[in-house]
Amino acid sequence: MRSKNQIFDQKNPNLFIESKIIAQPIIEKIQKTLENGGSVFLAASQKGVSGGYFCQNCGYIPKCQKCQRIFYLKSTKTLKCPLCNRQKQAPQKCPKCQNAITKTIGLGIKRVFEEAKKLFPNKNTVFLNLNNRKNFICLKTVSQSSTIFVGSLKSLRASKFNKDCKLAVILNSDKTFFIPEFNANEQKFQEIRSVLSENFPVFIQTKYCENEIFDLALNQNYPVFYKKELALRKSQKLPPFTKLIKFSIKDKDVLQAEKILARLGKKLQAFSDFAFFSEVYPGYPEKITDRYIFHLIIGFKNDREKLKIKNKQILEYCRKNKIIIDVDPIGFL
Repeated sequence: MRSKNQIFDQKNPNLFIESKIIAQPIIEKIQKTLENGGSVFLAASQKGVSGGYFCQNCGYIPKCQKCQRIFYLKSTKTLKCPLCNRQKQAPQKCPKCQNAITKTIGLGIKRVFEEAKKLFPNKNTVFLNLNNRKNFICLKTVSQSSTIFVGSLKSLRASKFNKDCKLAVILNSDKTFFIPEFNANEQKFQEIRSVLSENFPVFIQTKYCENEIFDLALNQNYPVFYKKELALRKSQKLPPFTKLIKFSIKDKDVLQAEKILARLGKKLQAFSDFAFFSEVYPGYPEKITDRYIFHLIIGFKNDREKLKIKNKQILEYCRKNKIIIDVDPIGFL
């Protein structure tokens, strides 16, 4: 692993002294960088204060009734849907069990911004928002020495072109690990690789220091990652060793949507012995504009097997029920 890039274990309580969300060695490195006239970038993967919250008593997680997406905490008192932007007041107690004990999920950009201002009150702290041109400083052209930039990973990629940026910190790097996709490891590897720069070191906070993806990505060790990832996918019968087709449906009636795909599954099983056959499962988000989403995935050993589903009965059933057919999908969701 390159000596300039470092990983910090979020499970180690001894690292978090002045701050609950930024490790002490990172705080000290930020201070030193700012004193030397360099700029620092702090990146988080969530909007608002946090990614949301859940009840520690019953496990309830508030979701948008329209989209079924998990609300994120825009502020300490406001919940917001990341898809349709619907807002509602954050309840004081759990609506399900009336328990007041809740815990936040993830770490939001706004929380990081507030923490940076608290830790470094005499330094210039800038919130970067790529979606708001008035609020976004073009890092390619504007010189900002001794400044703390706070934003998303997308904003961090832009900072690679800024000559004054001397340190980048990814504060919560584990969100990708919870994505139920066959290419989640590849996404993580590319995510880390995309922010690496010869101009500054990259510090990463994670609860999974033992995961070798961090070491491989920070060293840009493509051959070893490629070899290990292919071996894993082969053992689990995933692409490129299995050809996939995803069937998707959207319907206002949740039971009807699930039933239609289940019937399709029975029809498909009569035609071929598949290398991979999933159950009907909800999409993510589960609901968009009042329509529930469900998927069904089948896998083939070769293209010859794939041709067997080009049956008039199957194709007509999909057309009639408005089922979307995605050949070689990039993901399960």
